[in-house]
Amino acid sequence: MGSLSSAPIQVSSGSADLNITAAEDVVVNSGEVIEIGGHVNINAASFIMADGSYMEADDYIHVNVDNDIHISQMVSHADQVDAFSLTTQNGSITAETGAYDVSTDTVNFKHLIATEINGGAILSAITGIGSPLVVDTPWLSAETLTGDVNLVDDH
Repeated sequence: MGSLSSAPIQVSSGSADLNITAAEDVVVNSGEVIEIGGHVNINAASFIMADGSYMEADDYIHVNVDNDIHISQMVSHADQVDAFSLTTQNGSITAETGAYDVSTDTVNFKHLIATEINGGAILSAITGIGSPLVVDTPWLSAETLTGDVNLVDDH
């Protein structure tokens, strides 16, 4: 079971699609697990997954925000190049720290996992991507206007 908050939004795991449009930030609370049997579409001011939260969808996960995206752990089972589509119009895409230890070149956990052979991620931000962002996808596109792209591919 899991929940999202941005005003009074509560979501439990289920087999339906999850579609959220919010003028405010959408936040997945720390330790929350959200499992969706369909796709996920989130349109909001910002999308923030608190550290230790988890989201899994049987289909794609698309997030389009005005400001920032912060990722903890996401899994998509969609067999398409946009299994993940994360887009910020004015901000950055960052990730929970601790996923990658640069001193030992060790991946401790992954932020984005696409499980299918054609599963991919399309990442677009204005002021940078990653801190770093650890991905396990067969296909990846990342673009930013003014910031760095900092990724670790563990596929």
